[in-house]
Amino acid sequence: MRELLIILKYGLKGSFPRKSERKLPRNVLLALAFAFVYGIPLSVIFFELFKQTFHVVIDGLDFPTIIVSYWLTMITAIFFTSLFTNLVSSFVKNEEITMLLSYPLKRSSIALYQMILTFVNQAFAAVMYFSVFIAYSIATGRNVFLATISGLLMFFFVFSLSLILASSVGLLMRKSTARTVNVVTLLLSVVIFLVSTQMLPELFSKFLEGKLESFVQIGEKLLSHLNIFIWPVYIIQGSYAHLASLFLLGMLTWFLSLKMADRLTFEENQKSVSKRTLLITNNFGLMKKELKTLLRQSQTVMMFFYPIILWLILGYTTKSVATSVIFVIFMSSLYVSVCSALLVGQELYVWPIPKTMPVEAKVLLIPKIVLPPLLFCGVFMASSILIQLFLKVSGIFYLLYPAVFVLYLFAAVMGVDVTLKHKKATEIMNPSKILSMEHILRIQVFTIAASFGLVFPITLRIERLEFLKLFLKNDLLVDLTSFGVPLVFSVFLILFCIEKIKSMSKKFCEME
Repeated sequence: MRELLIILKYGLKGSFPRKSERKLPRNVLLALAFAFVYGIPLSVIFFELFKQTFHVVIDGLDFPTIIVSYWLTMITAIFFTSLFTNLVSSFVKNEEITMLLSYPLKRSSIALYQMILTFVNQAFAAVMYFSVFIAYSIATGRNVFLATISGLLMFFFVFSLSLILASSVGLLMRKSTARTVNVVTLLLSVVIFLVSTQMLPELFSKFLEGKLESFVQIGEKLLSHLNIFIWPVYIIQGSYAHLASLFLLGMLTWFLSLKMADRLTFEENQKSVSKRTLLITNNFGLMKKELKTLLRQSQTVMMFFYPIILWLILGYTTKSVATSVIFVIFMSSLYVSVCSALLVGQELYVWPIPKTMPVEAKVLLIPKIVLPPLLFCGVFMASSILIQLFLKVSGIFYLLYPAVFVLYLFAAVMGVDVTLKHKKATEIMNPSKILSMEHILRIQVFTIAASFGLVFPITLRIERLEFLKLFLKNDLLVDLTSFGVPLVFSVFLILFCIEKIKSMSKKFCEME
């Protein structure tokens, strides 16, 4: 444990300014803010539902317990799968692990350090789990402290079991396969979050009408004592045998996981594949190189598909294309900046080798800035085509295409600029540290501010034309606001991006 604390101290030290070492780390505050932003609304929604339906009983089961049986089983299974596959990816040797292996540290300590870093990326599932389970315990009058303890014990057991599998059979899985499974589980957790908050009222009404017999029957099977994931429900109902069993099971898997982790080799299972050399002779070759770099990262797959899923769900539930598109653009613009930062980070990772290539710095930098906006704009256009199958879209909506591309380009420039200013090659040893939370929030603030000039006037014209006419009282002013403001903002941001690319190219070339 002492070794783990030392690794955490020096491994995460670079993420925080020296002047704030004695204060609560900024990333911890951001994590708490994240929990409040997503956890509190989810808790309130489920608490009100559980409180109103606690006395509704069918076949001896109350409605809240049936819902919780589904929820705990799904979220725990998703968290376990995502954590296991993420650990497989993180256990492959990189520069940081190579450095740690050179010190007199136990391999289990290094594995636990990687697991903690991995958990930070999986915190969404933990927030979903505890938000609903705590709401259930309060609404049903159960012991909240016992609910918290049982939930923590369940996560402790899942952590240990994931470490055992990742240390034993996990390295037989290819890193790319693990990343694909991880992205699928992450998307699934997001879909469950969105669907659950939108479909609960309809589900409850059908439950009262007796139209969910199969739903109740499956809930009865999930509440079986053989389902370990549901044991916290029995614990808060007063079954201390389940509490003792979960504690003993967690301790057993914990000690076994440490023994297995000490045997880790931190090497990836390799398969014989034919290697082809990519000749970079023109801009197309550079674009192809950057595209391959993006597709190797599991995060980018999630970033491409998540906006489509989010837009389809929000568009279907709100019946409004323009309203839902704003949230999608906010999210995808952040992803664009992360992708561009990731591409630049890959160059810094092997710096100064890129300086030896027979191309100018600007030629190297432009594909990293232009490719993510092009890809995400293509995803945006594909999403709008899918939306048209369900909802009627105004012709003015298609004016969003150029506005969205300019916004994405601005976000990409911001991501690259932050990376070049605040990152060194020695700091980019772990993919999860490519952008700090502070930089992500800063980029998000700027892109949201830019979207108010690029996107918001057009969406306001689509959804609130009568309001605009009533407020401005002049058709010419309405047109100038709807189309003139985005045009002016587009020209300004394009000129800003051009100047920024020139300055960044110079900085990129002068880096040592």
